[in-house]
Amino acid sequence: MTTQNSNGFGTKIYRFQPYFHKDKADGHLRGQHISPDKLWFSTPKNLNDPMDIDHPIDDLLRQEGGDSPVLREMAKVMYDHEQPQFPHDFITEALLEKICQWARGGVDSWDMCDVFKERLLQLGVACFKSDWNNPPMWAHYASNWEGFVIEYCVRPVDMAISNGRNELWQFWMNYSSAIEPTSLSELLFSPYEAARRILSAKTLPWSYENEWRLVSLSGGDHSVLMPKDMRMTGVILGPKSPSGQEQLFSEKCKEWKLPLQRVNVGIDRKLRLTAVVIDPTDSGGCA
Repeated sequence: MTTQNSNGFGTKIYRFQPYFHKDKADGHLRGQHISPDKLWFSTPKNLNDPMDIDHPIDDLLRQEGGDSPVLREMAKVMYDHEQPQFPHDFITEALLEKICQWARGGVDSWDMCDVFKERLLQLGVACFKSDWNNPPMWAHYASNWEGFVIEYCVRPVDMAISNGRNELWQFWMNYSSAIEPTSLSELLFSPYEAARRILSAKTLPWSYENEWRLVSLSGGDHSVLMPKDMRMTGVILGPKSPSGQEQLFSEKCKEWKLPLQRVNVGIDRKLRLTAVVIDPTDSGGCA
């Protein structure tokens, strides 16, 4: 369930984080790398689901030997340099060259399917949840309750409007019992629609995440400036959060003027929040 602030501005979303940053052996805490000014995007290979985005792509119009002359001729027209219709943000110059090479008969359709799959796996992904009080999320994504959650406020409609160049996509994930293959023709002639369907599809076992996702067409495994119409509004520590992590975020939240809270597990096994006492700060609301 999403929540809004009292004025109705923005939706609260949550990002679960582990205690240690990447490799536990280096001793770096994930909290040391958190900033209200930046947002980290991963590449699909670093997501927890190894099949996420790595979905089957097939040329359903191919003939024997992997050739698809009809698609090639259509692609020659659509991707001719005199035609401006193709989406430049998703169809990069490198991908465009591969498409043109394929249309001229340089590679077969199987290779073209792999080229589109490679492009999808280059994108940047940031994953969020609609609530903080989900025990499996604390166990799986927050170091078995030792980690923390970052609370954000986002205005999805304003973000979509302000993102004029369409380089940042947003989705509520769709969960289904099976992932059907995507046709190469869909990716060639309606690439935005086909790519969005792939990027927003996961299988039912992952439905407990109830995930809201940001996808950066410029790539992943790096931080970017916090998107317009999105802001950090607080930090929530897990019930097993080590003292070093609490001290770290006490200092950071004091500097950022954001609330710091901790999860407590009651006798009834329900999760509740209590404030971690630091110097007085503002509310960190969505206004």
